[in-house]
Amino acid sequence: MEDAQRRWQQDRDRMHDTLRRQKREMAEDEQWLEKEERLLDPMGPEEAAGSGSPDAEVEHAPPEKPPRHSAQSVGMTLRDLIHSVDELMPTIHESVRTEIEGTQKLLNNDMAELISKMRLAQQNAITSLKEECKKQMLAAAHTLAIDGKNMLDAVDQARVRANLAKPKPEDP
Repeated sequence: MEDAQRRWQQDRDRMHDTLRRQKREMAEDEQWLEKEERLLDPMGPEEAAGSGSPDAEVEHAPPEKPPRHSAQSVGMTLRDLIHSVDELMPTIHESVRTEIEGTQKLLNNDMAELISKMRLAQQNAITSLKEECKKQMLAAAHTLAIDGKNMLDAVDQARVRANLAKPKPEDP
């Protein structure tokens, strides 16, 4: 009998330790996510910060869905970017052209990955996987942004080599 009580107490203590660890990890994940969101959104958070405790607001808020218009906006911008690069391609040296074409394919794959992660986040908006899905979506968005910048850098370098770069006009 005492042995059963001791094992029950040990299991109970282990469960409490696990819960404390998970709460701590969840708080760390929240901090990381907030930091990543701030890095990805130069305009700052959309909602006003401050009033009430954040936990109380989250508990009573409806399930969050990633904004669909943001993905569409990113997709449209990416499409316009790739189209403008396509217009430059005939003027760019062949050796650089293959690099840029590869970067374009990478960007298309990055966008597909972002859409996939966004759908996953929407499907898990009310599950315990919500935060993990958000992190994955942010990571995919970050990868897309970095690869987009790399393509722009490659295009800029190609334009400079082809003497197509125009200096920015100075303000009078």
